[in-house]
Amino acid sequence: MPTQIEVLHNGNIAIPSSEGKVLIYDKNFNLIKAFDMKETKEEQYLQNIQFSKDNMYAFFKYHTQKEQNVIGRVDLYNIKKGKLAKSIDIQSKKD
Repeated sequence: MPTQIEVLHNGNIAIPSSEGKVLIYDKNFNLIKAFDMKETKEEQYLQNIQFSKDNMYAFFKYHTQKEQNVIGRVDLYNIKKGKLAKSIDIQSKKD
């Protein structure tokens, strides 16, 4: 199921889904690229997706706090390459 539809700065259209697939279409709705987001586990869920130029940021929140106060993560994807560029853990300072 699509989580949102985003018109990118170059006019292409990005459609990420809650199942972890991202589809990129051109202005005429021809599929030009598809890629999978990093595999997620049952104890986390997709909270938010934001786009910035050629990047997509996906915020995953955990149902419970992990070791070292990790409560979620942000995955940075390069849209042109269709690949995960960086993954950053989000930590909480309190219980």
